[in-house]
Amino acid sequence: MKSLLLTFFLCLGVSSCSIRTYGQDASRIASQRLEAFETEIRGMIETAISESKMPGCVVGVGNSSGLIYQKAFGNRSLDPVSPMTLDTVFDMASITKPVSTATSILQLIEKGKLRLKDKVSNFFPEFASNDKDPIHVEHLLLHTSGLIPDNPMADYLQGPEQAWVKICELKLTAPIGTAFKYSDVNFIILGKLVEKITGQSLDTYTRENIFQPLGMKEV
Repeated sequence: MKSLLLTFFLCLGVSSCSIRTYGQDASRIASQRLEAFETEIRGMIETAISESKMPGCVVGVGNSSGLIYQKAFGNRSLDPVSPMTLDTVFDMASITKPVSTATSILQLIEKGKLRLKDKVSNFFPEFASNDKDPIHVEHLLLHTSGLIPDNPMADYLQGPEQAWVKICELKLTAPIGTAFKYSDVNFIILGKLVEKITGQSLDTYTRENIFQPLGMKEV
């Protein structure tokens, strides 16, 4: 069973603790505030573990000066049982949606190359089929496009070009803007928009404009 990552980055103005402390803030800020936080968060996590919502997690607390507190709870695997550790490597999976794709889209909006209300069909006329013409960027970001969560894997077996044809042929599963439905398809389309506007592949754009400038070197 895969471990779930539960990480809190909170600007709490809290301080030292018996688990681990970082930086000069640890000696300056009242320890009882962090102790109160730890008591509350420990209760939440132990409840979640007891209800089998996750086998374990790592909690981190930080402010503008960096990480102040970090503690591992529960197990990182159940078969075999293996305790959670601070250096456990987690499968981040769909974290690439907000970190890579959504950040790229917001950068393009900030640069004036894209708007939240821009329709996808403005960039890809073929996407408008089957009543999808009103879908705009904001619908994709908020998962209110009405598109299916995932189209069949078979749609991707003949390569990216045919996969895009299959996406453009999709029908709506709900009226646009009326329901939240988490969809990988939404972010595939957003990635396609990044490539269309920048002339770069999504991985190249994110590497040059997000990961390298931020010093994000681990994959």
